[in-house]
Order: sequence, then structure tokens, then C-alpha cells
Amino acid sequence: MKFIIHLIAYPGAGKYTIAKELCKDKQFKLFDNHIVNNVLFSLTDLSKSLPTFKDKYINKLYKTAFEYFEKIDIKENIVFTNFLENSKNDKKYLKMIKKFAKKANFLYMPVLLTPNTQTLLSRVQNEERKSKLKLTNPQIAQQVYNSVLIGIKDKNKMIIDNSNLSPEQVVKIIKNNLKKI
Repeated sequence: MKFIIHLIAYPGAGKYTIAKELCKDKQFKLFDNHIVNNVLFSLTDLSKSLPTFKDKYINKLYKTAFEYFEKIDIKENIVFTNFLENSKNDKKYLKMIKKFAKKANFLYMPVLLTPNTQTLLSRVQNEERKSKLKLTNPQIAQQVYNSVLIGIKDKNKMIIDNSNLSPEQVVKIIKNNLKKI
């Protein structure tokens, strides 16, 4: 059985760090949301709020990626990372990834990372985030944290408060859960 581990959380929650840790195991490959987003964000002023029309173009890029993935034979488990809020656009994206999982014969496992706001704000200001074109402005981050994460009803869903957990500890929890499925 092949899995899609979908790490979903607010900016600064550690999605990419945890995904990299998970991918130290060669049975996993990473498809980080910034691979897609940064195609557009590279010329965007990230010190301000992002334009709302960005979603239309980001979804086109994801749709193309999933069409490509369906045509190749992926042998490894896949780790996806995203911040998905409870919006029409993000629900559309979630539907797209679940459709891909089903078509490509992967078992979908969403993992919601839920560190507390204080932890998020301290992490989001890390200077290393700038080089990956990630959100670093704490005022904008606070506005983002006021939005509601996407609601997911899935029997394989995990919720992990990683406020005080290392990436290694989170990976251990995820892998233990995979064994139970």
C-alpha cells in the first residue's frame, strides 16, 4: 500500500521541516507547496498580503502537476504540504488531491499540525524562511492564524499538536499511525 501523507497547517507550523525529516526515509518523496507557490511568489512582494486572484493560477499549476503525476509510476509514498483554510478554493484543492490519490491508488492520510499561536509566531519570524519565499511578517501571520483551517472528514485523519515536539517525534507518531492502517 502506498500512502499520501498530507501535512496541513498554518505557516510556521513546521510542515516542510517535518516533511524533510519524513523523507530521510527513502520510501517517501516530498512535494512541498512552495515548489508550486514560488513559481508565482518569486516576483511578489511578500511583505504584504497576497493578492486573492493568486489562487486561480496556483490551482492551474497544481492541476498540471497532478495530471503529470498520474502519468508516471510513483513507487514511493508522497508527502504533500499545504496551508489550507476553510475556503471554496482550498476545498477545491483538497478534492483535487483526494481524486489524485484515488486514481493513482494511494491511501490518503491528512495530518493536521496544530501548534499554539505563540509557537507559530516565534517560528514564522525565522530568517531562514525568507530564502524559501515563506511568510515571515508576524502581523500578516497573525491575520492568517485568525482564519479557520480546512475541515477534513477522513477516517485516516490525524491531529498533532507539535508545539513542544521535535520533527523526529512527529515523524515517529505519523509512522506509528501508518502501521495501524
